[in-house]
Amino acid sequence: MGIFLFFILKSSVCLFLFTMLYITLLKDITHFRFSRWAFWVGTVLCWLIPLIPVSVSVPSPVQQSVMMVGEILEETPSDGPKVVAGFPTESGWDTRAEYLSLQQGKAEEIYGLSLLTVVSLLYGMGAVGVFLFFAYSFGRLWHLIYGKPVQREGKFRLVIIPGKVCSFSWWKYIVMSEEDYRQDGSLILIHEKMHLSYYHTLDLGWMHCLLIFHWFNPMTWVLWKELRDLHEYEADEGVILSGVNMVQYQLLLVKKAVGTRLYSMANGFDHSKLKNRIGMMLKKRSNGWVRLRILLAVPVAAGVVYAFAQPEMSEKQMLSQVEVVAQDALLQDTAAQSRMTEEIASMTKFFKEKSDAWWEHHRTPEGRYIWRTTQVHRIFINGNDEVLFDNDYRKRPFDVRRAVAERLRSAREADVRQNGKDEPHFLRLVYDVKSDKQLVLQMLKDIKSALDDLREEYVAKGVSDVDEVCPYMVSVFGPRKFGIDGTELLIGAVGNEPKERIYNISWKTLKHYQKKYGKNTSVMFRADDSVGEESYAWMCKRIKQYFPNAKTNHVR
Repeated sequence: MGIFLFFILKSSVCLFLFTMLYITLLKDITHFRFSRWAFWVGTVLCWLIPLIPVSVSVPSPVQQSVMMVGEILEETPSDGPKVVAGFPTESGWDTRAEYLSLQQGKAEEIYGLSLLTVVSLLYGMGAVGVFLFFAYSFGRLWHLIYGKPVQREGKFRLVIIPGKVCSFSWWKYIVMSEEDYRQDGSLILIHEKMHLSYYHTLDLGWMHCLLIFHWFNPMTWVLWKELRDLHEYEADEGVILSGVNMVQYQLLLVKKAVGTRLYSMANGFDHSKLKNRIGMMLKKRSNGWVRLRILLAVPVAAGVVYAFAQPEMSEKQMLSQVEVVAQDALLQDTAAQSRMTEEIASMTKFFKEKSDAWWEHHRTPEGRYIWRTTQVHRIFINGNDEVLFDNDYRKRPFDVRRAVAERLRSAREADVRQNGKDEPHFLRLVYDVKSDKQLVLQMLKDIKSALDDLREEYVAKGVSDVDEVCPYMVSVFGPRKFGIDGTELLIGAVGNEPKERIYNISWKTLKHYQKKYGKNTSVMFRADDSVGEESYAWMCKRIKQYFPNAKTNHVR
């Protein structure tokens, strides 16, 4: 939509300039057919000029302004990085701060809607409104004609209306009241036949299209008025040239001067101002050389084409610009990823220190604190950023802070009912190497916020040692490369696509696949860097019990 609006804006500028030239150069000349020819050529060029591809090496201030407006209107919202083209200069491409600030400001919103959306809605409402107005006018016109008796007048159709109506013509129809037909029918009929013979209906149809698309341009409505006046001048000239007495015809115009025509799609007998029409009939025919005035429009059109020109880029410049922008985007993305990695590491360190302190405090001569499996709650984030919370799939987005707080709260309430005491609960967060770092970081922040909420509840209840009943017990494992536990077992065809790829490695699983493939089958056990050395050694020992020839690899 932005590209179309930019085209309409440029076309409207051309139409504005053309109307000014038309009024200045052609309004008062008596070469009416030439004026109509100029109207058609000029309005069509107003649509074509914005489409003419013209390039310049170094844009002028006017061209830069046009380019900025185009960038604003043609912007396509995107969450990803954008390639921002600057302005070419003699020394290279200029991506000035003021231009970049303009690019950044295009995302400004109005009541939740982008500026482009608001402009599009306003333009669309105006265009639809004008279209409905013309449709209503056409409906009234057709209702007046349809079903009425028709008389043939050569290649035209004459419709006599019993009531009072101002005479008009449209397409191949001439509409006239019974009173006008009885009193001045012959003169009015000649006038309306001139409208139809000169195909003025086509002019009006094209003009209505211009008004629908350029309704916001006041000069378009001025051009509509000038066109209707031109039609009356040309029809009057045709009547006089047909042999009708000029004085008699002018008296008829005076007689019919009062009245209002309500059909915008048609040409009416008494449409134009009486003084102007009579004055144009009495005016001495213009010299043929005055038509050369139209040549003054050539430099104006050339200037507009030049103003709409786009900066040219050589292949080298284009590649250089794209490469620079791509590098900047990559650097920015890398920097952002590094910051998130540091923040994840900081949050992980925070939880580890809190967990270590709690475990040290609860160390007994027999060993550490013994917990039940129901005290551990697991959150898995896979490579597709899908979340599994205690075996419940959670569709994004969801309120992690609320979900964690409710889960821990309900679990502790169940402990009080069943065991008579409020025991601490632990969280285990595992994320994949392909997981979105921003998602992981936000997940850690939401978990901490959930624990903070619970701790505040305990403080409000009068609990003195909140670290005892609600500790920051969060274990973070990741990024995992091989499955949710950081390990995988490849059975058969090691080095190619394996026969089986196993992530849940247990003694039952190993026993099952040993029976299926035999203990001497080729096996590759891999563990990523997130798996500790002790866990890795223990897993290798267990696997070699079932597959003595297993190869192992601790990926760093």
